Amino acid sequence: MGLGRADAGAGQIYYRLTFENTSEAPCTLRGLPGVSLIARGGGVIGAPAEREGATRAQTVIGPGKTADVTLHTLNRGIDDSACWDPPDHLRVYPPGSTEALTLRAPELRICGDRFTTTVVADDRPGRAGTAARGAGRFVDRGSLRKLPDSRFTTRV
Repeated sequence: MGLGRADAGAGQIYYRLTFENTSEAPCTLRGLPGVSLIARGGGVIGAPAEREGATRAQTVIGPGKTADVTLHTLNRGIDDSACWDPPDHLRVYPPGSTEALTLRAPELRICGDRFTTTVVADDRPGRAGTAARGAGRFVDRGSLRKLPDSRFTTRV
């Protein structure tokens, strides 16, 4: 799992959160992940990401391939709402899993009380099919083995 750099434009900021299938067999994800910001002491910052978009048919992820969701927030100062405290980590529940993955993400900034996630989408045409490279680093390896029919890991 990796978190890409901020992609800003027209007052909006988008971050790509990438899951990589590191198994030797295809795996599937369907729906939206649960995403929360976690402070250094373990407390939750703000509210979990709101889920936007309709759930599609399941996404099949081939061995070594990736699937993404997009996290969305606003640029600082776009509205009167303040930015949230910066997180130390993201807690992510992949679609269909009750086991959370933890990703170091101190560069993530949520502003304007807007924090959303999209549905899972597989590799887009022209992509190399590797995990996003960023400052994120996977922390809890034990939960990977508990995901149904797949393993995810970090490549940074």
